[in-house]
Amino acid sequence: ICEYSSTRSDNVLFHARKVHKIEKPTKKDDVHVDEIQLLNEEFDTQNSTTESLPIILYQGALNVGRGLELIIDTMEYVSDCKLVLIGDGDIRHNLEKRVIEKKLQNQIEFTGKIHPKKLKNITPFASIGISLEEDLGLNYRFAMPNKIFDYIQAGAPILISDLPEMKSVIDNYEVGELVKSRNPEELAFQIQSILQKDFSAGLKKAGKKLIWENQEKELLRIFQ
Repeated sequence: ICEYSSTRSDNVLFHARKVHKIEKPTKKDDVHVDEIQLLNEEFDTQNSTTESLPIILYQGALNVGRGLELIIDTMEYVSDCKLVLIGDGDIRHNLEKRVIEKKLQNQIEFTGKIHPKKLKNITPFASIGISLEEDLGLNYRFAMPNKIFDYIQAGAPILISDLPEMKSVIDNYEVGELVKSRNPEELAFQIQSILQKDFSAGLKKAGKKLIWENQEKELLRIFQ
């Protein structure tokens, strides 16, 4: 039996205690621990990610429930922007087919997996970083994807789902916006609006706060 556990948030902690009848510990246990990204293919940073067009970036698994169909459909209504999807997954083939059917090949690029060392040099090119997870259950509802922190550290404004944990980032830091509508045309309008705004001050502040060194202190307290 594990004596200690850590969670990303108070919401996750509440449900875990309710379901498993876990007593509240005397030490704080809501520690955020980064997952390791399993990206190992290289990407030439001289390609489209360095073009002058604004870049809408998604980095992560191309799986069900990530809102990827939505962002592809949205690109039909977004002008003068490029969508770059970094990663691989179960629905990549279906997504690529969707792009072809909508004749969006010139606007949307699939890069495949990228080694983390390369990825950290690519993310700063993003004009917007997206995380559009759907509410498909508790695992999604209380998700706090690492990509959100990657975008913030790279200085890229974020557009993320209006789910409890993701919402907490927007509530506490002026680093972007929550998705107001999952209608493609309305989402496209929101994207164009975000591109006209300046989130640099909020991103700088959040970038200093949301780092491993700060979370490490909390983690060490558990074992002291």
